[in-house]
Amino acid sequence: AELRIQRDLNQLLQPPGEPLACEPSEEQERQAREVFLLRRTLEEMETLVARDESVKKLLEMLHSKGPSAKASEEDHERTRRLADAEMHAHHLENLLEQRDKELAALREV
Repeated sequence: AELRIQRDLNQLLQPPGEPLACEPSEEQERQAREVFLLRRTLEEMETLVARDESVKKLLEMLHSKGPSAKASEEDHERTRRLADAEMHAHHLENLLEQRDKELAALREV
């Protein structure tokens, strides 16, 4: 997942056809955007870790009280898949939002 995020960031920060050499101000803007995206990603990951811990605690409580361990495992798997899907959707939304901003900025030029 981290490699995918890094690859997405690299693609986002290096649009196709753009030369690799940038003016210092462009490079600084790129770095600032990358830092911003990395901070946002870190915040999202921290939120997901906290959610995951909460889900684990709830599942442990249900498991100790519930009649079926298999049902608890299925619930845990469903919850995990849902959290993964939400994280992926949020990541894609962020990439689209950033791309839209960049396109709008290019249109203004």
